[in-house]
Amino acid sequence: MRSANFLAVLLTLLVVAVAWATEWRQPRGSAAVSISGRISGLAGNDHVVIKASGSHTYRTTSRASGMWSITGIDEGVYVITPIHARYSFEPESVTVQVVARSIDDLDFTATPFGGR
Repeated sequence: MRSANFLAVLLTLLVVAVAWATEWRQPRGSAAVSISGRISGLAGNDHVVIKASGSHTYRTTSRASGMWSITGIDEGVYVITPIHARYSFEPESVTVQVVARSIDDLDFTATPFGGR
């Protein structure tokens, strides 16, 4: 009987630990709050990394259309920066304050280095 109780307690602790670890890895912000925009001026299938730096750091990659979004972002002030080895961007970055609602239309224009 004691070993059955011990196994039950051990199994309960394991379930709680897995549940805690799973929740800890989820985005902290509300899934309804997002930031998004578009990168114009990309050639072919080029994709751009978008980095949001603030109290937390988030990253995403643009789609072939240039559209990008980060969902589940925490409230706070973030610097949004597009990153690609072959392009410069206008603007270079944008500072936004996320407060309980989504922010759309954070658009950037890509220019290939060398002006091609």
